[in-house]
Amino acid sequence: GVDLENFCVGTPEAKIRIMIALADTSDFHKYEILIVDDYFENVARAANAGFMACTPMEVVNFIEERRGK
Repeated sequence: GVDLENFCVGTPEAKIRIMIALADTSDFHKYEILIVDDYFENVARAANAGFMACTPMEVVNFIEERRGK
């Protein structure tokens, strides 16, 4: 029951714009769209705009916690 999509853009600023466009043109709410980025400014901008946002290390830590390590 999980859909994953990957989108590439030319600039860091475009990441938030494409996320807003996805939310506006799909059945997904902002809180259902996740950005994973190693640039903290993008993570902060996305979170401030109402999206789910995390760093790659947070993903690794989440998976490791789920595995019980």
